[in-house]
Formats: sequence, structure tokens, C-alpha cells
Amino acid sequence: MIDTLMKEKPARKVIWYILNARDPKTFLPDVVKLLEVGDQSMTCKKPRHVKYSELKSAAMPHLLEWFSENIDTCLSDSGLLPMLVTALGHDDKNFIFKDDENMLTTVHKALASKVEKYTGRI
Repeated sequence: MIDTLMKEKPARKVIWYILNARDPKTFLPDVVKLLEVGDQSMTCKKPRHVKYSELKSAAMPHLLEWFSENIDTCLSDSGLLPMLVTALGHDDKNFIFKDDENMLTTVHKALASKVEKYTGRI
């Protein structure tokens, strides 16, 4: 599933939303306004920040795992590299663990291994 999203540039917006919600560096003002219209929906009883936190806590460990498994792709794709950098900025324990594994550490190790391969040292 994540592979499919990462291959399609328009679908990457879903990942950007998980990584950075409504960051104006990522989303045009018109898109943010459209999302704000959805905030007014009466069908959901939870506040937006609660829904976002639940989405992020469910998705981030899997995204970090994907980044760790696809470091080469991320480093060679100008659209994925900023996403990787943004993902590396997340350190809230509510969002980085998959079972007992710290997925942020897993990404760091994968990146360090790649750097070591190219430079011969860390």
C-alpha cells in the first residue's frame, strides 16, 4: 500500500499530511481551506487534533519502516528526500514504535549503513 502511494506524486500528499498535517510549505492555501471545510463536518464527533493524532500514531511506524527499507529510492528521488528528512524529525514516542521496535532508530541505522557504504566510514 505505501509503495503505491510513494510511486504516485499526487498520492504522496496523503503521506505529507501524515508527516506534517497542514504545513503551508507542503499544501497550497486553497487545499488547507478545503480541509478546513471538512473540519466542520457533523458526522465525526472527535476534534481534528484527536483524529490527526490517531491517524499519525497508526501510520508513522509503517512509514518509518518503509523509509528504512527504501533508503536508496528516497535518496535518489527529489520528491521523497524531503519526506525522509521530515520523517526523521519525528521523535514523539507515540508515533515511532512498531511493537517494541523504535522505527526511527531503524531508519537512522539504514541511513548510516548507506553513508558508510559510500564513504567507508561513519
